[in-house]
Amino acid sequence: MILNMTVSLKGHFTYKRLLKGAIVPVAMVIFVSLYTVIDGLIVSRFAGDPAFTGVNLIYPITLVVGGLGFMFGAGGAALASKRLGEKRRYDANNIFTNIDSDFSTGSI
Repeated sequence: MILNMTVSLKGHFTYKRLLKGAIVPVAMVIFVSLYTVIDGLIVSRFAGDPAFTGVNLIYPITLVVGGLGFMFGAGGAALASKRLGEKRRYDANNIFTNIDSDFSTGSI
């Protein structure tokens, strides 16, 4: 059985449609939060307090880098999709190339 995972933007707004579109991101946030808590428990239990402190100091940095990557990726995808809709494939390819090179250069 194949599930229909599309969410249409046309038609009347209902809370059921809102929940259908929001359930996956909410589940992702819950699982990432659980991962963080369980990771902290395991590290503090088996590696000790200094390792737990190190994990808690570094984890926000990884979240910022991941957030920046998501921001560039989502913004670039929107811009490239707009160009593809306008039948400007060359410009869409340039957008992805520029975003990739800018993010790679900025992360060094």
